[in-house]
Formats: sequence, structure tokens, C-alpha cells
Amino acid sequence: MTQALTTQTPAEPITDPAGAQHITSDWRRFLKSGVNSIDEKNKVKATIEQITVPASNEWIAGRVSTLLDHYFTAPFPAPAMQAVAQDWIKILGNLPPWAIQAACMWWLSEDNPNAHRKPLPGDIAKRAKAEMGIVRLAEGAVRRFVPNRGTQ
Repeated sequence: MTQALTTQTPAEPITDPAGAQHITSDWRRFLKSGVNSIDEKNKVKATIEQITVPASNEWIAGRVSTLLDHYFTAPFPAPAMQAVAQDWIKILGNLPPWAIQAACMWWLSEDNPNAHRKPLPGDIAKRAKAEMGIVRLAEGAVRRFVPNRGTQ
């Protein structure tokens, strides 16, 4: 088993918010009940790892570029644009792409009262973290799990 783990390739990040929602669809039950077995705990932990794979720098740069294309900007020198991209990457770099994508779509939507203004990296990071609330719920359920004696 250890050999298999060392030869596996890293999980591909999930970019589609609907895909992440599908994967986590039954986790709302953790509001009322916890993890019920060691097997379930291990499955939930593995799923958390799968859906929290951070976005690549290239993916973030492309997604942010698309987001900001919705807003007028004056021509920017390339070095300044690269510095701005690095700010976005630094702030969003630990977040999974599906959460960033959901945050960007929310920012542009009619549900956001500030959609008329260009977002800052912190605006998108704050919303992406809110989108990840279901992950925090599952992490808490895993942390609180205490196996019964004799449970395998």
C-alpha cells in the first residue's frame, strides 16, 4: 500500500463549483450528526484533500485576467501587470480553483451589490473562503470523531 501511495500522481484540482458541490452534497448532515466510522472518517478526509488542492499560479492568472476583463482598465505596462498578477497569486494561491471560480462568478452576479466595481484580491479571497464553508464543516466533523472501542 505504501508503494502505491508513493507512485500516485497528485490529484487534479477541481475547477467546477458544481463538481465540488456534487462531491460534498451529503456533508450538510454533519450539522446534526458526525462521522460514524473510521472508514467514513478516512473517506471524508480523502475527499477534503481532493477538493482542497490549490489552484496553480497559471490557473489563477488566467481566471483573474478573465474576471478583470469585465472592467475597463487603462493600458498597463507589462511589468506592472505581472506585479499585479503576483499579488493575486499570493492572496489566492492556497485556495482551490472551484472556490475561486465560484467567488468570481458571485462577484459578477446580480447577487453582489458591488458587482459594478472592480474587485481586489481580498474581495475574491473572502468570498472563496465563504464558498468553502462546507469543507470547514467536514473538517470539524472529522476532528470531532471518536471511535467506539472495538470499532474498526
